[in-house]
Amino acid sequence: MIRAGANTADLTLAERWDLRQPERRLLLWCLVIIALGYLMLLGALPKDGLAVRMPDLLPFALYVLAFAAAHVLLALAGFRGDPMLLPVSALLSGIGLMVQVRMGAFDGPERDPVDLLLLPGSVLLLLAVALAGMRGRYRLLAGRGSGRAALWVWALISVGLLAVLLATGQRFRGAVYGLGFLTPTELLKLSVVLYVAVYIQARLKALSRWKGLLPPLRVLAPLLAFWGLLCAML
Repeated sequence: MIRAGANTADLTLAERWDLRQPERRLLLWCLVIIALGYLMLLGALPKDGLAVRMPDLLPFALYVLAFAAAHVLLALAGFRGDPMLLPVSALLSGIGLMVQVRMGAFDGPERDPVDLLLLPGSVLLLLAVALAGMRGRYRLLAGRGSGRAALWVWALISVGLLAVLLATGQRFRGAVYGLGFLTPTELLKLSVVLYVAVYIQARLKALSRWKGLLPPLRVLAPLLAFWGLLCAML
């Protein structure tokens, strides 16, 4: 049992471990599901004339170790975030790993070790962001007060990414790519979500007091304009 009102720093190691029990159960189920899928992929190799070797298990082993280590470190740190986040990340990452294995991304004696480290490295980055945002520090992303300054920051970053891409990008097969055929899609997933989060926080009272099925358009106008501009640029 966790003591009511106890701060994270005051919790014992046993209490911190118990705190992440829901996450641990869901994570175990995710790992079981991905393990079964991975074994089915390995079982198909002999049918394709390929032998199953010990190195074929390495991507899955690194995947399990990465998420197990992330869970243990979150528990030791007394992390109180949503217990669904890590298991969902593990499930989606596991599905992506199986797709890569099925496509032969890790086949061949000349495979790049960096390919094997991309998934563990991503989990490490996820862990670093989660720990950096503990104890309310994530609120810095929304700025202070009403958050209007942060609102403009995330809006300008989102629009600026697309503007730079359109101005300097290269066309290929009907699409526009940045340097090295990169796109800002992944960065937009962060900046747009943060813009919407700050917007909702800044106008929470107005958004929570509407009558009828939809909130007043006056409250939604900046959000709709931002969305329309991004869609037009895309």
